[in-house]
Formats: sequence, structure tokens, C-alpha cells
Amino acid sequence: MHELYNSEQTNRANHVMKVLTIVSAIFIPLTFIVGVYGTNFDILPAAASPARLFFYVGYNDCYCHFATSLFQTKKMALKLETLSVSD
Repeated sequence: MHELYNSEQTNRANHVMKVLTIVSAIFIPLTFIVGVYGTNFDILPAAASPARLFFYVGYNDCYCHFATSLFQTKKMALKLETLSVSD
């Protein structure tokens, strides 16, 4: 009985790690790009023209949608309702 409980706890921990991996795979590259543009330099990459800023925001949006759809097509979608700790 103890081994069954340990196995269930291990499966829950593995699922939580999977969810955290998916979330970080989506947001870490976006955080890096935002960090580059958030620095206080005189020459900013998107300051030259509004078109560059539009491209920057559009690229981040496209990346987020692409990464999310990639995980959904690989059947790695986030199932947050299974993470509840009701026991």
C-alpha cells in the first residue's frame, strides 16, 4: 500500500514538472527578449522606427502562439484541473 501511495505521489510530481517545463519553455525566450529591450541604453533596437516596434511585438505574439500550439499538437496540453491537491 505504501508503494502505491509513493507511486501516485511520484506521478503527480512528474506531471507538475511537465507543466512547469511547458510554461517555462514558452516564457523564458520572451523574458530574454523583453530584458534586452528593457535595458536603459541610448540606442534601442526598436527606437529607430515604429515598424520595428510592431515587428518586435508581433514576433513575441507569434512565438507565444506557435509554442502553445506546438505543445497542444504534441498532446502536452496543460491540464491544470489534474493538479488539484484535494486528497
